Amino acid sequence: MKNIIIINFHGIGKCYREFEDESEEKYWISENFFECIIDLILYHIKKKQKKIEITFDDSNISDFTIALPLLKKHNIVATFFILATKIGKPGYLSVQNIKNLINHGMIIGSHGMNHVPWTSLDELSLNSELLDSKIILEDITDQKVVQISCPMGLYNKYVINKVIQHGYSTIYTSDKGYTNLKSSIKSRNTITKDYSIDDINSLLNNKNIFNQIIIDLKSTIKRYR
Repeated sequence: MKNIIIINFHGIGKCYREFEDESEEKYWISENFFECIIDLILYHIKKKQKKIEITFDDSNISDFTIALPLLKKHNIVATFFILATKIGKPGYLSVQNIKNLINHGMIIGSHGMNHVPWTSLDELSLNSELLDSKIILEDITDQKVVQISCPMGLYNKYVINKVIQHGYSTIYTSDKGYTNLKSSIKSRNTITKDYSIDDINSLLNNKNIFNQIIIDLKSTIKRYR
């Protein structure tokens, strides 16, 4: 089995808009910390031959102004999950920003229309989150959008079935630990401001087998309930 560690970011540096809610603040990290994490990721890739993927949620403008230049510098390809209703709003990516990400070799995925938990939506609302966002992003990128990430990491069997129904091949969660490289449901590790660089290093080393067993069990329960 080939496994991969996926590291997920949200906001970097200063937030030039109002937080959507109080909980959002903890998902913003400093620019210096972001750079340190990228350096550590590169070390694990080059020296320890780890397979590591990088993603970004919420389509904050810092994806373009801060993350993209550093990713380009190190020839890193990342996936950016976009909230369709936020495109062009202050503090978020614009249509041109998204096109520029594509032009620099980055991957665009959907984060839905609004930042709402899909598990609590009725069928019509869930269809809109999945399908309408896909149509909008495919129109902007002129590419098929086949990857999607769950807001707040919330999903269940019904959500997974709907994601597949609407033409997505991969769904990204927030279940932590490592994930199977070929899996269509990929667990990610979301970085928050209370992490230290030692925490990141331990995460990338991923030697706690017992902890991974617990994570896998919880993920399995979510997928079949």
